[in-house]
Amino acid sequence: FRFENLMNRILYEIFEYLDMYHIYKGFFNLNKRFNDFLNDSNFLIKINILPMSKSNFESYKKNIVTPNRQRINIFRLSNQFIAENIFSSPNIILRFISLEILILENIDAKYLDKIINYLIDLPKFHSLSLSIVDYIQTLDLFVQIFRLSRLKYCKIIYQRKIIQQSSSIKRNKYSRSPIQCLIINGDFPLKILRLTTFFDEAYLNAKRWEELILSSMPNLRIFDIYHEGSIRNNDLTYHDIINQFNSSFCRKDFTFYWKSAKQICSNISEMNFNSVNHLYVYGEYATQNDINYFPNVTQLTIQHYFEALDDSIIKILNRMIPLKQLTKLVTEHFNFSFEELVKFLPSTPNLCTLKLNYLSVKNINLNLIKESKIFQYVSNTNKIKNLDFRDCDSLNQVQLIVNLFPRLESLKIGMNKKEIEQIIKFLLSKSNTKTQHLFLLCISNVSRIYPKRLKVFIKSENLLQDYRVEYLNEDLYLWW
Repeated sequence: FRFENLMNRILYEIFEYLDMYHIYKGFFNLNKRFNDFLNDSNFLIKINILPMSKSNFESYKKNIVTPNRQRINIFRLSNQFIAENIFSSPNIILRFISLEILILENIDAKYLDKIINYLIDLPKFHSLSLSIVDYIQTLDLFVQIFRLSRLKYCKIIYQRKIIQQSSSIKRNKYSRSPIQCLIINGDFPLKILRLTTFFDEAYLNAKRWEELILSSMPNLRIFDIYHEGSIRNNDLTYHDIINQFNSSFCRKDFTFYWKSAKQICSNISEMNFNSVNHLYVYGEYATQNDINYFPNVTQLTIQHYFEALDDSIIKILNRMIPLKQLTKLVTEHFNFSFEELVKFLPSTPNLCTLKLNYLSVKNINLNLIKESKIFQYVSNTNKIKNLDFRDCDSLNQVQLIVNLFPRLESLKIGMNKKEIEQIIKFLLSKSNTKTQHLFLLCISNVSRIYPKRLKVFIKSENLLQDYRVEYLNEDLYLWW
């Protein structure tokens, strides 16, 4: 059979599993039947605008987003440049009459006031998730959110500068909200409560939590506590303390993260960590006795350097998690040498996002390593599209990275200020085939003079014609 001969109801079911952007790329303008099908007013669509080049976005917006605003029921934006473009006039939001769920990631706080004001009038809207990329100065944003009379779910991730005067959310006629799941701190009828604590055993008192929840949180359904630290009670093991939460008042709906430099509890092997998808590794050493507790982990964060005493780091980690299914790796205070990284990457064939604290290239013959078989293999096979590299020493190091990761789309990098122009010229060069997929560059920790300086440099070198520049939290963003 031929795919285009399938009945519409079958196409509906198939397209439910596909992102709208991929449907657009694969089927738009294929033939009249598919164009009519995609423009069918009865077909509600989910828009997930992932990071993409400026030209691809403009085409997608023109052909899919703008003509179908009234049919979008789920809308997710994950590029700080796009929200302003989509909602150039805030009252445009009123045309999204079917919108139920809005997810804005890396959004600039200055756009939120007007956007939220218009969300009030959307008849079906009930879920809002915000990840704010810059600092917010006040808590007025929360007051606006509480005005959304149909909102059931709200998640907010934000940064706030430390200031001398404390702030509070004043109670007013909007303080009573229908929100059932609020992932921020607050005095609300919560159904989900998530807490993160560090080195404070008081938070592990299950009896006190039981009393508080039963007396003050009658609507609570999920209690999720993350605790990092150690215990000083010699009569109880960590396992015994955590097991006290398995009483009748507390369901096993929470996710428990345990990390230690050594196994401190013989009962730990009995615990089931199938629900964990993000594992933090913290400790000074690891041995071959470590057990594979985490079969479904897709994200790994190595927070501190650890030494593999009797085996390689790759083998130790592979006993804890299946490295082949990792999609994101973050190293906080763990520094790979370049050779270690190249040897590690073949074990993570599905890695898409990599964040490195520092990458040592000392005592390495860069030309020789680029010609090695393992370097060529990693360069040809890795899927890394997003790289966050905190500390880059030189243009040579950038060139080495670009050769190793030729499918990069997004690059965040801290670089030598004296070489910024040389590095940008290299990355934006039209003859550089290794950066042909790159469309987003972030330069960390630069002064306010750089946005203007960058525009002048791009124009003088004729590097780009259509691009955007933003300066947020001492970081310079370039999107093209």
